[in-house]
Amino acid sequence: VHKAPPFILSLYLLSNACAFIYMLLAVWLSMHASIAAHSFGVRLLTRFVRLPIPSIQELNKLTYQLRDYETQGVQNVLRLPFLDRSGNKWKSVSQEGGNKPLAASSSSSGPSSAPHPERE
Repeated sequence: VHKAPPFILSLYLLSNACAFIYMLLAVWLSMHASIAAHSFGVRLLTRFVRLPIPSIQELNKLTYQLRDYETQGVQNVLRLPFLDRSGNKWKSVSQEGGNKPLAASSSSSGPSSAPHPERE
């Protein structure tokens, strides 16, 4: 059995040590990249692409519109959508004033752009 010369043995050990250090560096940098990407994703979702959280006034307006929908009657609830353009004349039943129209749409182009009396 022949023994390898010492300079070849030292080159072999040096290349193995460099490969091991390269592997440790690759694992360390990949872990750092994973943590940095997750951190940036959380920052992006919480600071820049924040979900719109409605205010109390917006929630009250939505509740008001749902109450109008519920009081409109069976013939409007069971109608086919987009078949009759004049079917979106909802009426509000309020505690104070009785029946009053909210948004009467007379044209066939869609809902009217008249402002709501309580939303200004």
